[in-house]
Amino acid sequence: MFLIGFFLIKYNIEPLYIQIIWFIGFGGVFLTISFISFCAGFLINVLLLLLLPFILTQTNLIFIDPSSTSTTLSIISYFFLIAIIDLLIMAYHISNRVFWRTLFLFIQYLVLLSSILITFAILYAYLGNISNEGIKSSDQIIQNWDALYFSATTFFTIGLGDITPHSYSTITKSIIIVQAVISHLVTTILWPIIIIFASKSFSQK
Repeated sequence: MFLIGFFLIKYNIEPLYIQIIWFIGFGGVFLTISFISFCAGFLINVLLLLLLPFILTQTNLIFIDPSSTSTTLSIISYFFLIAIIDLLIMAYHISNRVFWRTLFLFIQYLVLLSSILITFAILYAYLGNISNEGIKSSDQIIQNWDALYFSATTFFTIGLGDITPHSYSTITKSIIIVQAVISHLVTTILWPIIIIFASKSFSQK
């Protein structure tokens, strides 16, 4: 389903409002599955998180021109928001088989972190080939490892400053803002809530 949605947008098969309705519907179905089945929600979420970087590269659904920036960022943000809500749903329904479900949530959390790091690193590396976009380092040579490194320092709000966006990189700066917001939700809000739910379930055993 998610692959179909990406191809709808890539080839502009449907009007934008149809694409938006499709993605909202996808999110609703996905969250319903998580309410019904912990295991199914876990497997689907992990699969989609692992596929996202691959989808971005294989469908070339990244910033071909500035006009596509808001659409692509909205898709990525919505994708991660659904993943975060899904984790909260499963953490709330963790009352039985607490140890294994907590372990699965931890694995899914690590996959979510990895997906965010890799997805945004791909965007930074891609934009490095565009004039006045992407990131720059002291040696002016941006490799994939540098993009991943910059994504990690942005995610964990370290901001060492050795790699920075180009002066007029409006798209890159927009991506950094989105990644910073998602990172804050994941590291300072999502995981503590999961720990609280898991702790309550352990104490009730």
